[in-house]
Amino acid sequence: MNWRQFAIRACSVAVGVILISFLWQKTDGEFLKLVQKVNWITIFIIIFSYSIVVFFDVIRLLFVFHPNSKSLTSTSIRGVIAAPSLNMLFPGRAGDLNALISSRSSDWPLGQRTRNLVLLRLTDLGTLAILTVILGSVFFDYWVTLIVMIVTLIAGFFVWASLPKIIEKFARVLNIPIGQTKPDEDSVVLQRFIASSSFSLVFWFVQGVFTWYLLYLLGIGEIGILATIGAISVANLSKLIPITPGGVGIYENILAYIFHTVGDMSAEVAATAALADGLSRYMLTGILPWLGVIIVPQGKGLTGSEE
Repeated sequence: MNWRQFAIRACSVAVGVILISFLWQKTDGEFLKLVQKVNWITIFIIIFSYSIVVFFDVIRLLFVFHPNSKSLTSTSIRGVIAAPSLNMLFPGRAGDLNALISSRSSDWPLGQRTRNLVLLRLTDLGTLAILTVILGSVFFDYWVTLIVMIVTLIAGFFVWASLPKIIEKFARVLNIPIGQTKPDEDSVVLQRFIASSSFSLVFWFVQGVFTWYLLYLLGIGEIGILATIGAISVANLSKLIPITPGGVGIYENILAYIFHTVGDMSAEVAATAALADGLSRYMLTGILPWLGVIIVPQGKGLTGSEE
């Protein structure tokens, strides 16, 4: 890492810390009171609930990278399990790249696996956009909805148009021939794309349900489950611009604003709810996947690459 990269990452972390500090001040001490009331049973329930979210994320990535169970190895499984944590802790979708590296045992060529990965992220984008539009049309004016739709379409088109360059860049980084797609497996790829879209819809629905259940457990405000899912969708769309690692600080502040606007919460309660959700996600996503990595037999390489 050269000094410029270090400076950019240091600034990114600093922005995240400043934004979290700003939100902390907005809680006006309510967050500390909340922490003091939380017992071990509640903590266990939160950890168990979020483990379901991580499980869905791992399953859908395995589904994208491997056409069949025979191509799975301990290396590829470990790489995919670590992906959510690396994506949260490091910029540039480090977890996706690591999972791609670890999936060398797949029967699909690198280009095809990369295409499937980008398509999965596009389905994520589309799902979040749909959920955001629903929230916008119900709680905000139609101009907000229209702006979100336009920005999402532009971002999706940009990613799709950049797909060949993305594949070539991955190939250069990995020093692996791209290989050709397999025409005889196009139908399989289509089926998996449809399945990944379904996974994406379920995944983000579960994300929203987790936040709603977290607020219920902690006794923070009253907001409907559909409004919560929409709020989570809007906040996650903010992560499209990688200003801070994992969108930390940006995600929480946007979520607090929506809770305050839509959920009829006071500014202090909304900030407390967003901070509790964001910190829970950041810590659990950073820690839980590595428990799975420990359970799976260890290989060699980035997270264990078998030669």
